[in-house]
This record gives sequence, C-alpha cells and structure tokens, in this order.
Amino acid sequence: FSTLPFNSFVRSLGITKLIFFSLALIYLLDKNEYFNQILAKFIILIITIIILSMSYQFLNGSLFGHGYVTNHGNSLSGVFGDEYIAGSVLSKMYLLALPFFFNVKKKNLIIFLYFILVFFFIILSNQRSPIIMTLLSLICYYLFTYEINFKKKFFGIFLIVAILFSSLSFNERFHDKFIKKTNNQLFSSPEKSLVSNLKDTMWGAHFLTAYEIYKDNKFFGSGAKTFRIKCADVKYELIESDNKDLRCSSHPHNIYLEILSEFGLIVFISMVLFILYFTILSLKNIFLGKYKNNFYFALLFILFWPLQTTGSFTSSMNGFFYFIGFAIFYNSIKNLKFKNND
Repeated sequence: FSTLPFNSFVRSLGITKLIFFSLALIYLLDKNEYFNQILAKFIILIITIIILSMSYQFLNGSLFGHGYVTNHGNSLSGVFGDEYIAGSVLSKMYLLALPFFFNVKKKNLIIFLYFILVFFFIILSNQRSPIIMTLLSLICYYLFTYEINFKKKFFGIFLIVAILFSSLSFNERFHDKFIKKTNNQLFSSPEKSLVSNLKDTMWGAHFLTAYEIYKDNKFFGSGAKTFRIKCADVKYELIESDNKDLRCSSHPHNIYLEILSEFGLIVFISMVLFILYFTILSLKNIFLGKYKNNFYFALLFILFWPLQTTGSFTSSMNGFFYFIGFAIFYNSIKNLKFKNND
C-alpha cells in the first residue's frame, strides 16, 4: 500500500530486524532467568561509556573534534560525534539497567545515587525533552514504588527537582535553552494561543505535515520511511505554520504521528491498544502490590508518553529502545501470570 513501494520495502528490512530482535529477547528472557541481569550489565557498560565520553568532552572542550554546539543550546554529544542525542539515549536507557541493582546491598540508596548521576549527565546534554521525560519518569518511579517509605520518596523527588532548578539558576546555557528558547518558541506571539505558537515551531511543522500525510493515506499510511520524501510535496506548503519551509525531516519527531502517517489508522489503533493493555495491566499490578518495584511503569511512561518529541520509532538506533521495551513488558506480564497460576 506504500506510495513508494521500493523505498518502503528496502527500508522496512530494518523494521523486520527490530521485530526479530524483540522476539529473540523474549525467548532469552523466558529461557534464562539470569538474562535480565546479563542485559542490565550490558546497558550499564554502554551508559558508563556515554558518561565518560561526555565528561571528557566537557572537561577537554571537544571529543573526536566535536565540542559544544550552540544551535543545540551548547549540547554535549559524547561518543555520538555530530549527533547530539546523548541525553535522549541516556533517558531511554537508564531504567533498563535497574535489574543490575536489584540484588545489591542497600539497593534503594545505590539506585538513588545512580539516578542522580545519570540525571546530572542528561541535564549536561542540555536536551529539553529528555530532561523533562527523565524527571517525570523518576517521579513516577518514586510515587509507585512500595519498597520506599514516604519520607524517602519525598526526599528523593525533592533532591532531583532541586538539581534541575539549580542547573537552571546557576548555569546560563541551561537557562537560555530551557527558559529563553522555550519562551521564544511557545510564547513568541502573546496574541496567539499556546497551540498556535506550537504550530509555528519547527516541530509543529513536522506534526502538521505528518497529520496531513495521514489524511491523504488514512488506512494504510504513505509507507514505511516515506515521511522524509512525502513531506516535500507542494501540497504540504499549505500547512498553518510559520515554519512550513522547515517541515521536512527524516521523521515527524513523534512516534504516534510517525505510525499514523506512515502505517495508517489500522496499525496505529493496534499499537495504541497494545500500549494501553500494558499500561492498564502495569497500573493494576502496582495497586494490587504485585510489583514491589515500579520499574516497568516508569519505563513504559518514558518510552510511550505521547506528549513528547521523539526519535524515529523504526530507526535502528531509536527503535532499539521501543522493541526492547516490548520484550521486557511481555516477559514481566508472562511471569506474573505464571506466578498467579502457581
């Protein structure tokens, strides 16, 4: 059903790879009870490499010839070179490492120190969406984790929020990116509503274009990885955005709009129902006390909360997190059902 069949066929091979990757993880998690620990150790290694590379870049001024980049608000990239996605990768990855800490002494203290360390470097990356989503996911984690008493929860949330606001208060580049740039983008025209101002941003142009592509291809979408090509169609110059000339990108910067525009309503509804199923089941098990540790819901939140800018759902780099998430959610639910049957 793609409007560009050959292009979609070639690029959909990467999606097939992600699906098999997720199925392989489900198999390994099911057959090897220690595999979640093995996976968590691997994630810790990756996080350590990213943090060390960002530290070197911060102290030395550059890494592999790449330093601060002003058009990203003086962001750090670390090992990712000219791709300033370090904060985004850390934000999606840090919760995957939690099983590594579940069997250590003074687990809650170690996890809290780990959260502080990772959150500091996500702030250092100076990417707004990862910082906000990490903050909210940490709040979710502490609110619904029964192993931690109220006093410790309050202290943990307070300290994490204090770190963010201290960074905004005492570091000019963080303040400029978070406050000034956000204000210029969302409140540039006081006579307009927040929604109208959002439409006039570059991301608003991406969102509107994706929606228009969906309207032209409602049931089956325009085809896998076609947004980058279809967005250039002259008809989409009519979108209501002051940045309509910047509407094109490799993806719409929101996974739901990406699925809607490229795969259509049928796949979109299936995906939303799938995520809602995990969400409802996770919340149910949390309130029934079956999850002592709210690792799963916090991960679900940071990956699939719809009101955020994201990388591509189907890219090899970004898609890795979503498909590993599917495997972990499925395995956790299967294990709960197995215990209930016992």
